[in-house]
Amino acid sequence: GNGQSRLTLDHSTLQGNFAGRSGGGFYANTNVYDKSTEVTITDSTLSDNWAFLNGGGFYADSRHVLMFGTTVSGNDANGSGGGYYVYSCLFFCGGAQPPPYSHLSMVNSTVSGNSAVGGTGGWLLSAPGTPSADGEVLAVSLVC
Repeated sequence: GNGQSRLTLDHSTLQGNFAGRSGGGFYANTNVYDKSTEVTITDSTLSDNWAFLNGGGFYADSRHVLMFGTTVSGNDANGSGGGYYVYSCLFFCGGAQPPPYSHLSMVNSTVSGNSAVGGTGGWLLSAPGTPSADGEVLAVSLVC
């Protein structure tokens, strides 16, 4: 690709969706190796979505995940990350590069009432990436 992989949700509602694998609300695979890839969710609601595997609200394989004024609630997953699952390579992921890490930022966002059979009901950042939160962030559990 051209290194410009981006997904933007703005003033959107994703509710009552189902995924037979991961990413109940949506699944974004934007190439974690490319530093310019990002998922941005602004003033949106992801609620009552379900995933058979990981990320009930959403699953993102992206270098940057940004959430502003967003609510993620009432989502479920059979695996991990009931609210959402941000994937980053834990070890060597192929190629001649060291493993990249995802960066997750939340500003004035709420994560609550999500559940996952495999644990980490709120959300999961799958590797020692960089999570940060500013403003109101409720009921968040982080596992690295």
